[in-house]
Amino acid sequence: MTDEDFLQKALEMRFLTPGLADEARRVLREIQVAGLELTAYDVCLRRRFLTMEQIDQIVGPEERTERKRFGPYTVLAKIGEGGMGSVYKAVKDGESQSYALKILPKKFAADPELHARFRREAKIACALTHPNLVRGLDAGEIQGRLYYAMEYVDGILLSDVVDQRGPLPEKATLQIALQITSALVEVHAQGLVHRDIKPDNIIIDRQGVAKLMDLGLMKHTIMDVTTLTKTGFTVGTPFYMSYEQIMGRRDIDIRADIYSLGATLYHMVTGAAPFDSLSVMEILEKFQTLRLEDPRGVQPDLSEGFCRVLSRMIAKDRRERYATPKELLEELNRVHDGVEPKTRPMSVLAPPKKRK
Repeated sequence: MTDEDFLQKALEMRFLTPGLADEARRVLREIQVAGLELTAYDVCLRRRFLTMEQIDQIVGPEERTERKRFGPYTVLAKIGEGGMGSVYKAVKDGESQSYALKILPKKFAADPELHARFRREAKIACALTHPNLVRGLDAGEIQGRLYYAMEYVDGILLSDVVDQRGPLPEKATLQIALQITSALVEVHAQGLVHRDIKPDNIIIDRQGVAKLMDLGLMKHTIMDVTTLTKTGFTVGTPFYMSYEQIMGRRDIDIRADIYSLGATLYHMVTGAAPFDSLSVMEILEKFQTLRLEDPRGVQPDLSEGFCRVLSRMIAKDRRERYATPKELLEELNRVHDGVEPKTRPMSVLAPPKKRK
């Protein structure tokens, strides 16, 4: 059964609406551009357009279990996508564990700069072994396509946790903050900067372990061997980016990650990203003229120590932030243990607005 036959049958059985069928076709076209032709039922299942029971009624369990091959890997489903390639859940011949398989799209096959960047990302992912970083396990080239395989984390994105539960209490926020800061200690020790810390790049596994992922924007702080970051080119996600990143400075260091983690913590305790605007220019303007509202306007029981540490993390001037993740980790541990942090009060946060 072809993908189109499957979608037509799903429409005839009234399992899909015409709008959902068109969306499935659009996703399938994107997957084909990336070089993997997953089935329509994989797409519909992943997007929750259809249930497994409905798919079995359309194609039957036997046909549904057919999967696409990529060298020694059997691709099971698409689980994510980004500018540098799609990520698939896969298993490897002779092994029982699952992998997250990232493959460089065909459209980048002739771009040496993107090849270099992808190889660099794979090398970094495979070299870092911290328990709070998603590990790279294998990398190479198959059928002219660059790939690398990472550990598959069965969990939930931090962004989804906040979306589902709303603002998180201080204790839960600190538990995640301590783990990700510990990962940043290792990143900093290797002379790296992540440059895109945000709730979408933190996953919580079933044991409650937080892991930082997506190393595609990482760079060495002293010397970047490629020309991927040019003056005036902004890299990162605007809502969580430091002032110096938005301004397109080239001398980005670990303090940018400390800001982004602070912006992520702010999102966790308030339920909203800092400076939640529509464009980089609007965010830049707010950086210039506004202060973030104190998160105690949303959660009055947040401790003074937590807010003091947070305010230093998100200082506009990086000279006022913590200099290293190790210094930040020590302060977060103080707050976690109920000890007053060493950080002096700062005027980064505006007084909370009165709630009606």
